[in-house]
Parts: sequence; structure tokens; C-alpha cells
Amino acid sequence: MDPTTPTCEWIRGLPRDYRAAEPALARLEHFHLGGRGLLEQAFAAIEPPPGDCLELACGVGGVGRFLLSRFAQVRSVQGGDIDPRTLAIANALNRHFELPYPVGLSDARELRSVSADWVLVSHLLPFVGLEFLPQLARAAAKKPVLLIEPVRLGCFAYPQIWADDASVDRLVEPSALRARLHQAGFRVQHMVDLGHALAAPVFYHALAGVPSLAEVAGLTDFARRARNGRDAVAAGQLSVVAVLACAD
Repeated sequence: MDPTTPTCEWIRGLPRDYRAAEPALARLEHFHLGGRGLLEQAFAAIEPPPGDCLELACGVGGVGRFLLSRFAQVRSVQGGDIDPRTLAIANALNRHFELPYPVGLSDARELRSVSADWVLVSHLLPFVGLEFLPQLARAAAKKPVLLIEPVRLGCFAYPQIWADDASVDRLVEPSALRARLHQAGFRVQHMVDLGHALAAPVFYHALAGVPSLAEVAGLTDFARRARNGRDAVAAGQLSVVAVLACAD
């Protein structure tokens, strides 16, 4: 593991009690660099707005907030993890990698107003559905919203990997996402395809080194779903887009 990387610098700053054995550190490095790559690619394509950020994200919860605060120089003032099963996955990852924080649970669908300067929405729409967009537009009126979301590509045979069965049907093609944003009251300023190689949520990259994660999280088929997700990404069946929009 390269001792000059930001993850290693962060690890060196941890209290000794939080340090894992070398193999676990190597997996931690792989895990965080996967998430860092996604954020860096998105922020290179679309510069994030200045100021405090309200993060509404599913997947790795507090790990995502760590990546934001560490690598993007923004402060996430509120989280939006919405599903207890997602919470179990995030906390299982944190325990496995000996990260020093638990992940809190709040429901993005209860959002009524935004006090932060801008909003980051990441891998949220497959869970809450596109029906959430009008509510987001009202809550974040006149404030920039940066979405980093998976989209389907053409003929779609993406296997079920999300926490609930209905979420697969919520993935749409980029043109349909743009149309739904417009219908919800958003003015789309930029939309950039980040490429299918970045489409898998960050925990796919970690699972190869965490064979016991499914048991730890209490999700017996999670590892299989993650492998299927990697296969779908490799087949070019989905991608990730970054969208900067504002609701007037």
C-alpha cells in the first residue's frame, strides 16, 4: 500500500485502537480510493458549488460523508440514509474496517427545507424513486443541486442488487432523467456522463476483500448481488451521470 496516499495519511492520524492489521488496511485503501475516484471524477466534470453541503446519499452512509469532508473540501451538514438495510451494510463496513464512527439514519423523504448552501444527491433515486424530485425541488428552491446517479443504458438486463425489489425499475436512461428533472421544476445546467466503470456503488470494490460482509450485515445474498452488479457494470448496462440543476 502506498504510504503517501490520503487514506494512509488519515489512517496514521487515527488513535491506535482503530488501526487494523495490514491486510485490512490494504482493503480499506482500495475501498476509499474507489469512492474518492467517483467523487473526483464528478467534481472534475462539474465543479461543486461553494459553501456547506446537504448530502442525501444511499449506499455507504458515513463513509460517503468522510470522503466528502476529506477529499472534496466541503462539509456535509446532514445525512440522508433512508433504509435500515442500507444502514446495516454501512455499519458492517465501518466495523470491518475499524472506522471510528457509526452511521446515523434519517429519511430523505422527510426533507422539507434546506439550510445548507447546496445539495449533493448521490445514488439516492433508485431507493426513493423519481417521485422524490418535486419534493427536492421545493425544498432546495434557488439552491444548486448536484446529482451523481446511476442510469440505465439501452437494453437493460441489470440484475437485482438494490435493497428493495422495486428499485431496479426506477433506473432510467439519461434523457429520461433530464426530462423528469424538468418536469419536477429543475433547470438542468450541466449533465455529464461519468462512464460505466464508475457505476457500481463504492462497496462493490470492497467486497472482494470482505468475504464475510454478507454475514456481518445479516444479508445472506448481498455478496452475490454485488458480484452481479460488477458484471452488469462490465457489460456496459449502466453508467453514472453528474447533473447540476437548480429549481427556480
